Amino acid sequence: MSDEYHTALLVTRHLKLASPFLWFQLLPWCYDRIKKMSMKNFEDPLAWQRGMDLNVDVDIALSGSRNFGFKDQLFRAALSICNNIAEGYEMPTTANQIKYLWIAKGSCNEVHSMLILAKRRGYFSEAAVDEMIALQDQIGKLLRTSIKQKAGKWSKLPGSLLILSFWVNLTLLYP
Repeated sequence: MSDEYHTALLVTRHLKLASPFLWFQLLPWCYDRIKKMSMKNFEDPLAWQRGMDLNVDVDIALSGSRNFGFKDQLFRAALSICNNIAEGYEMPTTANQIKYLWIAKGSCNEVHSMLILAKRRGYFSEAAVDEMIALQDQIGKLLRTSIKQKAGKWSKLPGSLLILSFWVNLTLLYP
């Protein structure tokens, strides 16, 4: 295990003895560090793995297509899901990571829209389109869950409340 992991665990243990306001501020940082250590690379999230499965399915379905504009757009949108998950993985802040997950979610919706058009136009068999839409829905749910987990319950608090808690912590600890 890395030194950063042990440091985060040590800080987390000592937070139990600290004031509630200090605990409130540092605990999310510790848990983010511990959670980050558990994922080795961007290939670990299930959403990325399912996105790659969707890419393979789209590529196979598009192999005989002669509509090059549609083919290119659908393939790029499907590929964008995985690429944005991978790109967001290395971002330094949680806010940036969430931003890239939202972009991946948008690409997921774009794929869904294009698959509906493909079904209406008869570009692919209905079974193939239904399978890809089911996979796309699963990816969308996984992305939404990841976004909610990363945002956490504290993301709903207004920024002024966080500043107020920091100020109260400083004034109570250092009168």
